[in-house]
Amino acid sequence: EFVSTILEDAGYEGLPVYRDPYWSPVSTPDLAQRYPLVLTSGARSKSYTHSQGRQLETLRSREPEPRLQVSPSDASARNIRDGDEVRLSSPLGAITMKAWVTDVMPPGVVNAPHGWAEADVNLLIPDAGLDPISGFPPFKSSLCQLQRLPEARNGQTVAKAGP
Repeated sequence: EFVSTILEDAGYEGLPVYRDPYWSPVSTPDLAQRYPLVLTSGARSKSYTHSQGRQLETLRSREPEPRLQVSPSDASARNIRDGDEVRLSSPLGAITMKAWVTDVMPPGVVNAPHGWAEADVNLLIPDAGLDPISGFPPFKSSLCQLQRLPEARNGQTVAKAGP
């Protein structure tokens, strides 16, 4: 069955229909001016299954902290180097992670893994725009901004110009 007659009988499209996420450069261009990066949280880790095992010493030694994947061009534009502490923000709030500068990520997209209590990426993703069929929130996509956090020198925080 290529076309779902069950969905059609319920008043929905029988085939999947693409809709832009609730927040995206296309659906919310004004918001995208302040939050120009697309955030995804769908990648998986070799060390963990979702949030399981985050406190196991053997796994924490392999992957000790939440790392955000960012392209070299997006990192460079924000003066971010691999391993820098960064602030990942959306209109809903902000979390702190370590930058993982990698050419795996295309420019304009960042990936923040879910499952970290100290950096809960789901707090940055709107629960509006629920799927009309399942009612599931769009936990895997949002708009965001990224900035390097100020460096500490001799126990003092050094202020950095800019937003």
